[in-house]
Amino acid sequence: MIISLCEKPVVSVIIPYNVDRGYLREAVGSVMLQKYRHIELILSQSNDTVGANINNGVNKAKGEWIKILAEDDVLPEDSLMEFSKFFDKYDWIVSDAWNFGNPIWETVFKGKLPTTSEMLKLNCIHGGSVIYKKSLFEDTGGYDQNLITAEEYDFNLLLLKDGYKVGYIPKITYHYRIHGKNKYIEMKNKTPEFREEYISKIIKSRYGRT
Repeated sequence: MIISLCEKPVVSVIIPYNVDRGYLREAVGSVMLQKYRHIELILSQSNDTVGANINNGVNKAKGEWIKILAEDDVLPEDSLMEFSKFFDKYDWIVSDAWNFGNPIWETVFKGKLPTTSEMLKLNCIHGGSVIYKKSLFEDTGGYDQNLITAEEYDFNLLLLKDGYKVGYIPKITYHYRIHGKNKYIEMKNKTPEFREEYISKIIKSRYGRT
């Protein structure tokens, strides 16, 4: 499904999902309430991986920029407006995010200008806090559709390796909901050996080790 808020969208917001876990309406509503109106909304749903759903959405997108929003998360109303101030300066932009929904986890995630070396030690980019030029997906082939998690980590490392210009803005542009079925939490519940095998051997090995 595609909902256009203007004739020629600059930003395509893609919501990739397999099933609605009860928060999709709120996610869609947060897009419709954006102060920045040069947008379209693409709901990209299938039983495939997150990466596949994102790539499918990008293929349908008419905007010059791609913003990915999980179906259980929310965009604050000035999110895209803040990003739009820097569209002429960078190829992709990272920012800050607010983790909410569980008092134990509730915090502001502060972003930074990442380097490949830093990212290989620790993923210092909140996956939801990023916006990308659509051309980056066209140039690189987009997300790895075979990954079952950390697909945005892999994609961001690829962009750093290839030298695309990244910027950082100290603004909260994403609200990440903590609940019992987050993919991140499910991965943390895996064994340390599983996480090391998946993150280090599958992803980090592609970009070198530190």
